[in-house]
Amino acid sequence: MPGHLVPACRLTVTVFNGTLWRHRPLFSEIVRKAHRHGLRSASVLRGVEGYGAGGSIHTERILSVSDRLPLLIVLVDDEDRIHSFLRELDPRMDIESMVIDQVHGFRWSPEPGRGEGKAAGE
Repeated sequence: MPGHLVPACRLTVTVFNGTLWRHRPLFSEIVRKAHRHGLRSASVLRGVEGYGAGGSIHTERILSVSDRLPLLIVLVDDEDRIHSFLRELDPRMDIESMVIDQVHGFRWSPEPGRGEGKAAGE
């Protein structure tokens, strides 16, 4: 398996589903800002239960259906680009939390003699 580890930085932003920013879903605005900023990757993951600074538990369980479930926006790039992106976020955005981790990304390298995008046996 050809490839190598590269240092990277992961920013995880937690917001609640249903939170708006300028009449659009906040999670979508953050992803769009990350894309415009040129960050390497962004993913939005929906939580099934959680709570934020307010302390109220939000859950999708049948007896306590909530439309304010936690959403995790996971952004990955190098540390300087992540820190630069943080300046793009407005402090008035209703963000529950942000966590930055130093991680290692895995960068695939094509096998010698094989072109990129070719299936095995081609």
